[in-house]
Amino acid sequence: MVLFSIMLLRQLYHFPAFNFGWVSFFRWSLVTILFGLFLFAYIKRAPAKELATKWNDVLLPFFCAALPFAIISGPEIIVGFQEHLPQKVFDAIAMTFPLLGKKVNHWGLLLMAFGEVITVIGMTSLKSSFSIATEARTLVTRGLYRYIRHPLYCGEILSVIGFALYFPCIWTIANALLFSILQLLRARNEENMLKRNFPYYEEYQKKTGFVTPKISIFFSA
Repeated sequence: MVLFSIMLLRQLYHFPAFNFGWVSFFRWSLVTILFGLFLFAYIKRAPAKELATKWNDVLLPFFCAALPFAIISGPEIIVGFQEHLPQKVFDAIAMTFPLLGKKVNHWGLLLMAFGEVITVIGMTSLKSSFSIATEARTLVTRGLYRYIRHPLYCGEILSVIGFALYFPCIWTIANALLFSILQLLRARNEENMLKRNFPYYEEYQKKTGFVTPKISIFFSA
């Protein structure tokens, strides 16, 4: 709750977050709403049927939650610690920062916005069942969850890939790939816990896609 309160206040302080016209304002609005939903979800959370106890139920989700901030703010943080790092170490890290192309790709901003829309819509369905750590609270099958079992992870992966497209360098691309893989592992861990607590979860799995909708859904009666 403290973390999401700080992030929400930070969003409000940095209005608008980026100076790139309506797309920037739209993204700032989405991210601000998202942090508000996260905070509200923690205030009104439903009781857990099973709490996170294993390291991969706690450390992996929190690492995944922190990685996007490292992707965006990592270079700035590392530059701030330049005087405390050996020059060879700093030079090796700094090689990952420069753009691989001549300029940023603004299409990446649109993909980021699209991913953030999916995440916000997913949160409006998840509500009090939300948790960063892998925990079983209630099984949500409404909204986007009718088609995708992990719409939040889908949206977050698209957003991070969008940032890597917007600012394509070794740092963003490598970390976006790492984030995507870890999010999929996180989703698998979550599904194992949900199976233990909700006997009908396997039937729900058959009807829905993992992080993308099943094509058959669009052709069913």
